[in-house]
Amino acid sequence: MPETSQPRPGRTCACHTIEDLNFSEQIALWSIRNWLTGGKRWSRCQDELHRVFGDEDGAKLGLALDCLMWVLNRCGLRTLRFGGLHCTRLWPDELGLLAVLDLAQQGERDIPARLLADILPATAARVAADYAGAAGAAMARNGYSLQRDVPADRSSPQDAPDFLLN
Repeated sequence: MPETSQPRPGRTCACHTIEDLNFSEQIALWSIRNWLTGGKRWSRCQDELHRVFGDEDGAKLGLALDCLMWVLNRCGLRTLRFGGLHCTRLWPDELGLLAVLDLAQQGERDIPARLLADILPATAARVAADYAGAAGAAMARNGYSLQRDVPADRSSPQDAPDFLLN
């Protein structure tokens, strides 16, 4: 979706800060933001995922998020905007990605792929939806639900993003 486009009906949310997210969403967003910083931060993030989710599910979650973000980075049709590690505000792309993870965790495959079709070619969107499903499943096996009532808000924060993925 072009950055100048209007919000889609039915895709609004009152969430604008990290504190508005449930704990599972905070973990997912923290992991994504750590992936964006790369290097030792991503390595430490993976260590923490192993600690919280156990070795098997921590590894699966880390790999699924790594692959999901890799697909978004390599195949994205537009620049995605993400906050930095210490940013408390949420970007529309972050909320959209959390919505994709939520739907994928619920066992949906087609809806997340359609949402991702705004930012990825069709085949890459299906692959990314599968990775989102794997990440969601690893979280669900450990009691972490990403479910929220309304998925995303397309309004953008005033500050410039800390990370651009393109």
